[in-house]
Amino acid sequence: MDADSEQIHAQVLEERSRHLRRLRDGCRVSFGGLEPLQGWVADEVRTLGGAVSEFEATESALVDQPAYRPTLEEDPDAVWTGTNVVGEFFGDQSSSLLLYAHADTDPAAVEHVRAGYGVEETDDRIIAPGIADDVSGLTAILSALEVVEASDAEPSHAVTVASILGKQCGVAGTHELVRRHEPTDGAVYVHPAESGTGLSEVKVGSNGVLEFEVTIRGVQPETSELHHTLFAEAGANPLSVAARLGGHLEAWVSTLDERYHHRAVEELAGRSAGVLLGGLDVDGTSVYRIPDACRLRGVVSFPPGASLEAIREAFEEAVTSFVVDDPNLSTDRVAVEWGDLVADAAETDLSAPVATRTAAVLESVTGRSPSWYYGHAASDIRYPMQYWGTEALGFGPRAGDMGEPTEWVDRSEYLETVTALARLLTTPLD
Repeated sequence: MDADSEQIHAQVLEERSRHLRRLRDGCRVSFGGLEPLQGWVADEVRTLGGAVSEFEATESALVDQPAYRPTLEEDPDAVWTGTNVVGEFFGDQSSSLLLYAHADTDPAAVEHVRAGYGVEETDDRIIAPGIADDVSGLTAILSALEVVEASDAEPSHAVTVASILGKQCGVAGTHELVRRHEPTDGAVYVHPAESGTGLSEVKVGSNGVLEFEVTIRGVQPETSELHHTLFAEAGANPLSVAARLGGHLEAWVSTLDERYHHRAVEELAGRSAGVLLGGLDVDGTSVYRIPDACRLRGVVSFPPGASLEAIREAFEEAVTSFVVDDPNLSTDRVAVEWGDLVADAAETDLSAPVATRTAAVLESVTGRSPSWYYGHAASDIRYPMQYWGTEALGFGPRAGDMGEPTEWVDRSEYLETVTALARLLTTPLD
């Protein structure tokens, strides 16, 4: 460990009470909602010497991307919007780095706070609604900046800090950030791993997702009887079609698995692509009548290397082939629509400087070499890669119970996260 690294490590340990207090303060402010938290973050950035700007997602930005389009069209108020905060530090440097985390928490966190839950501590954990998802990411970034400002180490990058809206596929925050901001040379998304393994893991893959809804119209039997049971064969029950279609799609996804084979995803999950049939809605509630229609809902997951447009096309072809092969079906009875959860896939080049330097820093801080993680879907790491061509990755402290009132982060790994981020800020990417 070089002299600068030793100083940073010692400084974080010496000031650990201050850094942990910032984490607790951030959690308590977040209990008041997004706007108070963003105001607090902006004040912290200014106090640390950063130049602050703020923005909200524009209507054009919300519709200029694939996710949450049905909700934007049918119930736009259901898409949460609000203030995003950006800070700029260290001026002109030979390279630039984005550090970002999301300020909007799971709506369940609000309910837990209303139920009386707050900040608690054990010997090794800090517990609070929303702390891992993702207040701890924001406060770790702020503390890392403070450490570098107070040390003798020279920052190696012009640093952009972003406290953005990352829920709902990031459509109201992260997407607008990369549209507005000039590209940086690297990007680090500070968020505890959902897998719970903490700093042992670096998120480098974001699997694509495509939420679908297939509507199947039924055919009523020609009878005046209110009860259709004896006459059902003269009609067409859409539920029977949905069951067969579900089996067809589960078989079809194996062709995606073969076409878009991804070794790292398969090693983790046993396959590269998958489909989950997650819902079936029916028009009509009378069990003795053939439904007028039903909707089969689900999600396709696909790995880096497959494009969203290619998966859309392949899915539509799969449904069309199912209809054509069934002599009792016609195309006017089956329609495909897309849902809210839609995102293209992306992955980090492991030879990129931001990846190699991050791995080296984490090994130096924790004493163990991190593994690369490819299991997350629709991660915010995808945005810098897809819109800027900038390699991005994510890491954060060990955490658990996300969305529960007992949500927590590991105290020691949180401080190691602060140390690692500060080290990255003083480590050249070239």
